Amino acid sequence: MKAAIFHGPHQALTIEDLSGLSGLHASYIGQIERGVKKSSLNSISVLALALGIAPGRFFDDGPAAEELHRLDDAVRASTTSER
Repeated sequence: MKAAIFHGPHQALTIEDLSGLSGLHASYIGQIERGVKKSSLNSISVLALALGIAPGRFFDDGPAAEELHRLDDAVRASTTSER
């Protein structure tokens, strides 16, 4: 059984799933997750796009991050409704 590591509103993804969505190698993603490797800004962007989240979501920490998420969600909702 593969462990689900990333949870979205309607899904749970394994490293292998995320690798397929992002085009990044599964071992590289695992090394980033464990803190063995540092991720480049490009990799962060690629992973965020694959997960359907803003890159800033990887840097969650405290009340300021929660406020940023509310703003991000509001912007995302307004741009989605305009399409």
